[in-house]
Amino acid sequence: MNEDQRYPTDPSELTTQMVWREVSSLKELLEARISAVEKGIQVAHDDLVRVPTETQKQVGNLKELLEQRIKDEAELRDEKFAGVQKQFDGSKTAVDAALAAVKESGNKTETGFTKQIDQFGALLQSNTKGLEAQIDDLKDRFNRGEGRGEGSASTMMTHRAANSYMIAVIGVIVAILGLGAGIIIAATRH
Repeated sequence: MNEDQRYPTDPSELTTQMVWREVSSLKELLEARISAVEKGIQVAHDDLVRVPTETQKQVGNLKELLEQRIKDEAELRDEKFAGVQKQFDGSKTAVDAALAAVKESGNKTETGFTKQIDQFGALLQSNTKGLEAQIDDLKDRFNRGEGRGEGSASTMMTHRAANSYMIAVIGVIVAILGLGAGIIIAATRH
C-alpha cells in the first residue's frame, strides 16, 4: 500500500473543504437574510408611501365634510336673515300704513276743528252784532233820557251779561283750539 493510499485525504484539505462548505452555507444564510431584510425594507417603503396617501384621502374627506357643514350653516343663516328681513319689511309696511292713517285722521281732525272754529267765529260775530244792536239800542235810550234809574241798572246788567257771555265764548274757543293743537301734536309724534 501506498502511503498515499493509507491516508486517503489530507486533513488540512478536509478542513479547508469543511470551512468552504460552512462559508457557503453561511453565505446562503446571509443572502437569505439580506433578501428578507430587503423585502422588509421594500414593504416598509411601500407602507410609508401608501400611508400619507391614505392620510391625504382622510384629510380630503374631512375637508369636504367641513366645507359642506359651513355651506349648510351659511344657507341656514341666510334663510334666517331673509325671514327677519320679511318680518322687518312687514312691520315697516304696517307702521307706514298706521302713520298714514294717523296723518289722515289728523288732517280730518284739523279740518273738523277748522270748521268748528269757523262756526264759532260766525256765532261770535253774530252774537257780537246782536250785542252791538242791544248796546246801540241802550245808547239811544240813554241819550233820550228814558228810564234813567232803570236804564242804568238794566244797562249794567246787560253789560255784565254780555261780558260774561263773551268771556264764556272766548273760553270755549280757546279750549277748542288747545284741544285741537294737542291732538295734532299727539298725531304728529306717532
